[in-house]
Amino acid sequence: MKNLFLIFFLLLAISNYSQAKKIKILSTQQATADEEKYPGATILIGKVKMEHEGATLDCQRALLYKKENIFKALGEVVIEQGDSIIQYSDFAIYNGDTKKAKSWGNVEINDKEMKLTTDTLHFDRVNQLLYYPNGGTIRDKKNTLKSIKGTYFLKDKKFTAKSKVTVVNPENNLESDHLDYYTNSNLAYLYGPSTVTNLKDSTKIYSERGFYDTNTDISYFVKNAKLFLKERTILADSLYYDKRKGFASATNRIKVIDTLQKMVTKGNYAELYEKKIRFLSSTKLWQFLYLIKIRCMLLVIKSC
Repeated sequence: MKNLFLIFFLLLAISNYSQAKKIKILSTQQATADEEKYPGATILIGKVKMEHEGATLDCQRALLYKKENIFKALGEVVIEQGDSIIQYSDFAIYNGDTKKAKSWGNVEINDKEMKLTTDTLHFDRVNQLLYYPNGGTIRDKKNTLKSIKGTYFLKDKKFTAKSKVTVVNPENNLESDHLDYYTNSNLAYLYGPSTVTNLKDSTKIYSERGFYDTNTDISYFVKNAKLFLKERTILADSLYYDKRKGFASATNRIKVIDTLQKMVTKGNYAELYEKKIRFLSSTKLWQFLYLIKIRCMLLVIKSC
């Protein structure tokens, strides 16, 4: 009985696979064949246009393998999927059974949110994702993102970048090993060693996990967080920083290093402003202020 069920499911899978829709040729100026050079292929020349399940591909020359349901395009290749993306390249291969395309040579993708450029791009229409393995650049209205490897999820407008990632705008430069970036909201989620540098005053933030809003310059980090200001450095388990307001708050295992006053302050909660520090711990605030004046308390260490 188990063998019968296995055979049934195998036959069903084969039947579904064989029912994959064939690639349709909508137009071409010339169709010919050369069995010696291109066995099993129809050679299409001049203003070639094909269609497959909601996507179209235009090019100047192509080879159509009807039996394999594979289309190889050459010259001025344009792939369109409804109104979601338009892709340009020099060459492309499209498999109608798997709905996967590989494009190479001056690849460019445009949608409503961003522009992607790379040399080689894989397009998985079933899962609605784009992937490049050898370097690419994404530009939107706010930022320019570069990485060695990248995956763009069309439905979520999410770009997952890995290996030597940079996100640059006129105000900040973000470097990371792994991040998720949303092109419709300009939000970045960091999952590896990352540094945000302000290009105007060289303020730096380092963390190995966190969140960064490129619109508001607000960041929140939760692993090995470090904030480097001109005269102070903050180390903490978690760190919130609003660059525009010049305000930072930190919690748990905090160390505030003041290079100007030559002090190191430790505790469990701290608030820091660009021009003043307010440090809260188990010590009462009035005691802290008094002890700061004489620069002497258990949590404050002065280096001579």
